[in-house]
Amino acid sequence: MPKYVFFGQAARTPATKYPGSNGRNPRRAVRGAFWAMRRCEQQRGDYASDDAKQSHRRGQERRGSLEKFMCYCQTGIGDMKTAIDRAGTKILQVESALKEAAAEKAQLEADTKEAQVTRAECKEAIATAISLCEKEAWTV
Repeated sequence: MPKYVFFGQAARTPATKYPGSNGRNPRRAVRGAFWAMRRCEQQRGDYASDDAKQSHRRGQERRGSLEKFMCYCQTGIGDMKTAIDRAGTKILQVESALKEAAAEKAQLEADTKEAQVTRAECKEAIATAISLCEKEAWTV
């Protein structure tokens, strides 16, 4: 095809061997694209497989955490029920221990008051005995 078109000349198109392919062999174009992709895969091959491995590993980790969570959801309800039952029995035990401790405290307070009264009586008796002894000592 000429570079310049002058007046009176019609633009000529080159006769192509392969109509509709702009003069290129379509098989060759496909082959070129195939080999270009192949080279790209070969150059990136290790990286691509590492990426795939990492992605697979991450998926396995996520699946594992999901399975643990689901297991917790299924067994967690039973664990909570047993914990509630244990806490109920523990509450009863603590209440009875508190009642026993309160009764023991009241008994000890009563014993302390009784001992204080007895001590006061003993001091008084000792004081009277000392005064009697002193009187006898002066009289003799």
